[in-house]
Amino acid sequence: MAFDEHIAEEQLKHEVAETVFSDFDCGRIIGKIDFCVSPRMGGGEGEKMGEDDFLVPSYVWAEAKRGQADLRRAMVQLLLTVGRARTFDQHLPPKYLAAFDSLGMVMVPYGSVHEVFYQNDFNWQVAANDYSTKEFQQLQELVGETLGRESLRFVWHGGGEEVRVDSTLRAFIEKNFNATPGTVKLPIDEHNFISVYNRWQQTVRPTIGMEGGWQKAEQCGIIDADFYLADLLSRENMSILDKLNVLLQHDRYRLAEGVSRTGNPLFSEYQLTDGGEAHRIFWNCYERPPSVELWDYIIERRDLLVPNDVRAFKGAFFTPNEWVKLSQEYLAEQLGADWQEEYYVWDCAAGTGNLLVGLTQPRRVWASTIDQADVDVMQQLIEKGAGLFANHVFQFDFLNDGWEKLPGELRA
Repeated sequence: MAFDEHIAEEQLKHEVAETVFSDFDCGRIIGKIDFCVSPRMGGGEGEKMGEDDFLVPSYVWAEAKRGQADLRRAMVQLLLTVGRARTFDQHLPPKYLAAFDSLGMVMVPYGSVHEVFYQNDFNWQVAANDYSTKEFQQLQELVGETLGRESLRFVWHGGGEEVRVDSTLRAFIEKNFNATPGTVKLPIDEHNFISVYNRWQQTVRPTIGMEGGWQKAEQCGIIDADFYLADLLSRENMSILDKLNVLLQHDRYRLAEGVSRTGNPLFSEYQLTDGGEAHRIFWNCYERPPSVELWDYIIERRDLLVPNDVRAFKGAFFTPNEWVKLSQEYLAEQLGADWQEEYYVWDCAAGTGNLLVGLTQPRRVWASTIDQADVDVMQQLIEKGAGLFANHVFQFDFLNDGWEKLPGELRA
């Protein structure tokens, strides 16, 4: 016995909410996910969470199926729905993913399957409800063993208006749905580090004690993206790369501002005005630092984190690899095949040096940029094998600085 197999899916969701999860909030709409179970929140806690829907926790995200369905396949459909929309970037993931029909429910801990969302070579752009696609079959094979091992199955008891929650499910809910749901920290990768930055701007940036405000700071060349990178590339609230323009040191940031007359480094410090509460809550949602193989990529793509007006003013735009190759082909056509041996190259708006990748004569190549942070990135890349000479990379504003600031070899 169970819920009526002939009722519509929306009615089934309503009855499951009223019968099984009556103590919880089942009214949230999260993307294309059929059903969500969240704690009821009121008073100060509810108001605080309501300021940022991302921080509103969930116990369950579920796929609903009327009648009798293959709940394992419905679970794979849910994974495709979540993965395609990257719902976990906009909402804090739940403790459990689930699928239910008129006869019962299957749950699996989110943490046991969440790694599938970070595959680099998987095509998520397929219809989640099309079970015939190769992507559906591939994902089903990938998670099949995990679903078999980790799934918890519950059945509805009774029938008609007498459907009830069995004692096993009730005990499970009482044990697992009364603690803070957010237990899985989200990985940060090349796909979501920008969306995480956008959320960081809303949550953490307002708590950084920037005297005069961020608009004035940007006019002085201080970019909030450098504070975000200090947070992101840190462990236990300590930045792990010394060459970042801004360093996180526990509850404050240090911004390098050059050296004194005696050669000692000069720093400005910026503290978190709320004692670090917003910072702690925000970063409790994410794994830090990202995988080490992503560090260089994230630093190189710092340009994506700089506001468009600042990027336009500074000319800070990333050069795709195909454009780099094309530029070198054009130079060879115009200057001859041996142009690299016969000419000197100075990229006076080099950014992090992407346009210079692939050049074979580093003694004839120079790179300058307006931002010292970009110079630091290039120096770091040189240490790791980039084909440039360290003393050929320097900070220079070619629109405003005098030629006397150029290295002697370049002026000659």
